[in-house]
Amino acid sequence: MRPIALGLIKAYKVTLSPYMPGQCRFSPSCSTYAAEAIEAYGVVRGTAMTASRLVRCRPGVEGGYDPAVPDEEFEAVHMHEVHDVPGENPAG
Repeated sequence: MRPIALGLIKAYKVTLSPYMPGQCRFSPSCSTYAAEAIEAYGVVRGTAMTASRLVRCRPGVEGGYDPAVPDEEFEAVHMHEVHDVPGENPAG
């Protein structure tokens, strides 16, 4: 299910997004936020987080930097992909 959801977001970014005016109140964009949320938390929770983000995207909301995955958590989740190589000592 996750690859399908991420594929739909990628298709949107390639086909429709270039023709939409840049009106993003938040950084990263909602489509990037959705992809990150789904990748980190799964389809159900990621979609719920994205829906909440879309509801906040309206006049009267300041916007700003609003990552799906907090920077510290992102690093903790993804750093093992680089450093946890079997048989290697990450400390040196």
